[in-house]
Amino acid sequence: MSTMRDVARKAGVSPMTVSRVLSAPNLVHPATRERVLTAMDEMHYVPKQVTKVSSSEVRSIALVVADFTNPFFTQIARGVEWVARRHGYGMTLHNTGEDPEREWESLIAIRETRASGVIWVPCGDTSSMSARILLDADVPTVLVDRLIPGVPSFDAVISDNRIGAKAIVSTLLANHRQPIVAVMGQTVTSVVRDRLLGLQDALADHHQTFDPNNVVYCDPIHPKDVLWSEIRPRVPSGGAVFAWNQIAASAVFRAAKQANVHPPEDVMIATFDNPDPYGITPGFFVVAQQDPYKMGTESANLLLRRLNQPNDPLKSTLILPVSVHVGSQSESPRSIVLEPS
Repeated sequence: MSTMRDVARKAGVSPMTVSRVLSAPNLVHPATRERVLTAMDEMHYVPKQVTKVSSSEVRSIALVVADFTNPFFTQIARGVEWVARRHGYGMTLHNTGEDPEREWESLIAIRETRASGVIWVPCGDTSSMSARILLDADVPTVLVDRLIPGVPSFDAVISDNRIGAKAIVSTLLANHRQPIVAVMGQTVTSVVRDRLLGLQDALADHHQTFDPNNVVYCDPIHPKDVLWSEIRPRVPSGGAVFAWNQIAASAVFRAAKQANVHPPEDVMIATFDNPDPYGITPGFFVVAQQDPYKMGTESANLLLRRLNQPNDPLKSTLILPVSVHVGSQSESPRSIVLEPS
């Protein structure tokens, strides 16, 4: 029996394009659409029908994450699994690698295997197209960590990224660490957007102007490619780097050390989540600590509520607080607990 990948290979397109021909043909170029349809006909491909998922048929929750090598998403998965097991649900894990095409394929597979519901970390703003797969099939879905602009039809659990970023940048400024360079993931997500807004809020509160030239973008999966040569011209001795997550912060730290720049004396590094959980370099980071395990449990609880109340039109967005800490060897050690905005 022919598969979607077989059709894609014969038509010379991606599986995502084949899926679009089936679900949203008006979004595919006519010539490409005709080529795909011809390949389907020649291979006698019969697509599976989109059917409404019934939680009574398969008691399984599909968790879709952006990068399962990131400890943050591992903790979310632990939280989801704990709640799922308590309520008699299995869990399947899907990794998109921040790739919209892999995301599309994962959601198609989830829809066709008829999971009870989905907990999803979307790749970014481009995920609005993939969202149609779940919306059209009426699959109960909860977004976690990230929102999708223009798609308000899902429940969601996120951290207060803007307030957290504002707090850690304000901490840097209070310690007279400036200028501040931001190292951000190059994929446009609500997390990157809100953390940049938080940085701008802090600068405005200190009567400083945001300079977009002081933002360096890196690969969200492989930030180890960050080079200190990109940062050095923007950060003289005594400045600071605000890295968008713990993986990027570790990459910045390694790049600084390789360039014979010594945190925290020469540069202070701030980030979300602990880039040094084993205390190898204590005090070198200002950290806005999230609770990814709780994000996982709360998103699973939201999904179970949605499964039990499928006709409830009210969608919930839960915003979890973060706590900001300065390491013991940094200047002016302190801890600030923030409430959601």
